[in-house]
Amino acid sequence: MNSNRDDILLEELIDNEWLSVRSINICKVAGLISLNRILDFYSKKGSFMTIRNCGAKTDKELIEICKKYLASNPVNSEAKEQTESFLETINSLTPFQKATLNRHFEYLVSNLNVRSYNGLASIQEPLNPKDVFEKIFSERFSFKNIRNIGNKSVEELEKLKLELIRFVNVLQTIPKDQLSKEYTKLIVKTTFANLPENFEEQFENVFDESGKIKIFTLLNFLINSGKLFSEIQQIQL
Repeated sequence: MNSNRDDILLEELIDNEWLSVRSINICKVAGLISLNRILDFYSKKGSFMTIRNCGAKTDKELIEICKKYLASNPVNSEAKEQTESFLETINSLTPFQKATLNRHFEYLVSNLNVRSYNGLASIQEPLNPKDVFEKIFSERFSFKNIRNIGNKSVEELEKLKLELIRFVNVLQTIPKDQLSKEYTKLIVKTTFANLPENFEEQFENVFDESGKIKIFTLLNFLINSGKLFSEIQQIQL
């Protein structure tokens, strides 16, 4: 339990965050009757999709709330314990899992604002994932010690660390036969900007029942999303 944080009952959280009815019901079904219980569930599972009747939209809403409250108090006993064991955990990943983690890291870095990116680059250039992980997850490291970096950038980089922890937790739960599927999603997500909001749901149709890519369905998805050709070129086709 997050003992370093004043807990908030679910009823108060509903008022503060304007939770949807579906999210409220999901929390009640899982016994997540307070903020700390919600955060603990997220820290252990990395997602709320394991809760009965929880869909992608509800999962996203609850994750965003967790990220908000974790970022507001990134230095707590549980977070410290997680960061200390992070390097040991990633060293135990398979080569394919490490490649997937590295790709996700590159995606997160590409979304940093300029000042946050420069701050990260100042401690490790080039931004090799393995070297960056060893530095930012070391026991005494703090983003606050980077020169010429503001509170906003510190907060953004702390969120990056928390997202890496969350992603590794999720990565370890993905069956081996499904890992290539998740890696393909990452490749598309990190290569093409401004994908549809329901990208995850649409992209499921790209794979067959065994998880293999249906190449023509993938090409059709990218064309319809305007990622391979301009609108004029699509008309000409």
